[in-house]
Amino acid sequence: MCGIAGILLRQPIRANDFLVAAANMIAALRHRGPDGQGYWVDSNALFVHTRLAILDPKGGHQPLTNEDGSIVVTFNGEIYNSPELRQHLQTRGHVFRSSTDTEVLVHLYEECGYDTPRYLKGMFAFAIWDSRRKECFIARDHFGVKPLYYGYSDDHLVFASQPSAIIASGKAQFELDPASIPSCLYYGYTPPWRCVYRNISKLPPGHYLVWQQGYSQPRLVCYWRIPLSHRVKPQDSSVWEHTKERIAAAVRSSLLSDVPIGLALSGGLDSAILAYHIKRDGGLSPRTFTVRWDRASVQEDEWYLAQLLIRHLRLTGHTVYLNRGLEQHVADIYRTLDEPLGDTSLLPLHALCTEARQHVKVLVTGDGGDELFAGYHRYWVNSYEHIISRTLGPSLVRGLSRVCDILERWGLAPFQSKLSRLCGRLLLQPGLRYAVSLGQVPLPVMLSWIVPELADILFEDLRAVADFWDRCPQQNQLSRMLYCDLRFLLPEALLMKADRASMAVGVEIRPALLDHELLEWAMSLPGTLKLYRGQTKYLLRQAYRNDLPKPVLFAPKRGFHLRNLTAWVQKCIPQLLAMLRERRKFFPFLNFEALEKSISAFRGGRGELAQALWNLYSFVIWHENWSSKYSSCRYTVLGSDCN
Repeated sequence: MCGIAGILLRQPIRANDFLVAAANMIAALRHRGPDGQGYWVDSNALFVHTRLAILDPKGGHQPLTNEDGSIVVTFNGEIYNSPELRQHLQTRGHVFRSSTDTEVLVHLYEECGYDTPRYLKGMFAFAIWDSRRKECFIARDHFGVKPLYYGYSDDHLVFASQPSAIIASGKAQFELDPASIPSCLYYGYTPPWRCVYRNISKLPPGHYLVWQQGYSQPRLVCYWRIPLSHRVKPQDSSVWEHTKERIAAAVRSSLLSDVPIGLALSGGLDSAILAYHIKRDGGLSPRTFTVRWDRASVQEDEWYLAQLLIRHLRLTGHTVYLNRGLEQHVADIYRTLDEPLGDTSLLPLHALCTEARQHVKVLVTGDGGDELFAGYHRYWVNSYEHIISRTLGPSLVRGLSRVCDILERWGLAPFQSKLSRLCGRLLLQPGLRYAVSLGQVPLPVMLSWIVPELADILFEDLRAVADFWDRCPQQNQLSRMLYCDLRFLLPEALLMKADRASMAVGVEIRPALLDHELLEWAMSLPGTLKLYRGQTKYLLRQAYRNDLPKPVLFAPKRGFHLRNLTAWVQKCIPQLLAMLRERRKFFPFLNFEALEKSISAFRGGRGELAQALWNLYSFVIWHENWSSKYSSCRYTVLGSDCN
């Protein structure tokens, strides 16, 4: 895992004129690659790279070229099937100078051109400059594990692993895009079609981009789509073993490394399955790293389950104690978090990665297991809401909603009670209902926070999430929910969080279950094998019933969120109020009276607003950190000043 960036110009300049931009972009990405930095230039292109050395630590320097220097690559990630690809390419006459997967990319591009990503297994974001064709080819992996941002104008294209490096290039300014704010506050992250910075875009997962001289804008192409076809029958007695074999293959391929590998062991089912396969099939006994919360009960803390598994598999365990000095992790992570993110698990994950970095450079995680095999309890909740909506019908639901309004006006029910919010959702179309259910702020509260123009944008975003639901090839509820989460929640919240928390301290996270061939298998299975009689991940619990301890197999999902969030937000309220009042002129699109009313309601006992206010706090502290940083810095790039 590394940091990559580059600038492509339509009109040639002197190569030396790129050097200031190279230094600034490298500085912005140094935390992603503490083991080395490099750059490559010609008259039209600059590629930079900061390296976290995993494969061929001594010989894998980047950017890397082919034999005659006509093709150059800067690459972030790991290509798990690079040994097999290398063998094939050698039979085609290609000569390798290193043992890196980066060099595989160069020669594979020479053979396959734009089809290169279709042959790759792993996590990747890379850019290839073909000097003969004056063309840049940029690709991102199937799930979006590795981030890639870009911006362009009539005369250039600029790209990077993080937006801060694009701003450091001098080709973009720190300019907030107000259209990103509603979803940022409502969901805690920006959707795939928005970026918090104006004039910067995200390359979507499973896509590549081609920038070519002579064309006014880059061409965006989807090379892979999430497949959905139910081919496997529930009564197929071999489905359990087939699933285990496919998971084992995915885990084995993810262990490619020339440095020691560790495992983030939460105590949940996904990481337990990874530990089992790494030990049994990978032949490794990795160090494990587990978070333990101070004063947490056995029911609240998965640490106890992790210890049970460590003893069962005879692993070496490290415990990361939380609540001690966690405030420092807030300060540390927001120095490199150049986008607002409200996911509270960012903090314990950053603490875990900080400890792990003392022992390993690579951490295998179970990210993606919930989205592949239906691990969230809300899948049941939303399924029941759909049944209730169809059973009651809109007339009866509207009647219930009016009763709730009367009770609330008389003070006989809490403001915006759960029943009232449920009635509101039941009146929506199924896709829009799911889009609303993913929000972390009560919708009426959210609408009170923002001006009407942004309210219109929020509804646009809700409809865009609902479009994922509508475009799902399968008609059943569960497939639609999984499809939405794979397209929306997973890349923009969970994988972005993992990338920023780990790269802030120079650790590579590998979500071993996010293998596109494993996904194709999981999506071929009927929903009854995933959710059955109130049990999530039914298939996995049955497949591993003879391999893992029963308390681990059947423990309820606890999640990796920040414990006692209400108390944490209470501590942050004075700072939040001070920042809001100080920066009021920067946010003309927010209703400060409504924000302060929500803060007062929270202080008065409305604990359900804790996550909403944490999202607001994350947004404001992001803006304070990064706007002050860029307002005090000057970049002189390509002969012009950028403030």
